[in-house]
Amino acid sequence: VASIAIVGSMLLILLAALIIEVRPDALYVQYYPIHLKPRKILYETISGYRVLTYRPIRDYGGWGLKYGTKGKVYNVKGNRGVELEFTDGKTLMLGSQRPEDFALALENVLGGHKRV
Repeated sequence: VASIAIVGSMLLILLAALIIEVRPDALYVQYYPIHLKPRKILYETISGYRVLTYRPIRDYGGWGLKYGTKGKVYNVKGNRGVELEFTDGKTLMLGSQRPEDFALALENVLGGHKRV
C-alpha cells in the first residue's frame, strides 16, 4: 500500500502542469491533473495584479495547490509568478516561468488599469 501511495504521488508530481489562458472573456486556470476542467476567473472580480518573486516554502508551504499565510497559490516549480488581488480582498498567486508575458497579456485584456 505504501509503495502504491509513493508511486501515485510521484506520478502526480511528474504529470503536474499549470495551464493559464488569458482569453477575451475571462482568465482560465487549470492545475492538471487535479482540475479536470479549467477554472474560470472573471476579469471584473480582479482588482489588481503584479509580478512577484516569492518564497514557495516560506510563503505558501511549498509547491502545488496551497493555502498559506499570504493566500492561495497554484505553482509547479520556480519562485516567480503573478499575484491576483480580488475585489473581495483575497489573493491568488499563479506561478509562471514567464510572469512578465502573463502580466502583459493581462494588461492587454484589462487595459493596464489594474496593474499594481
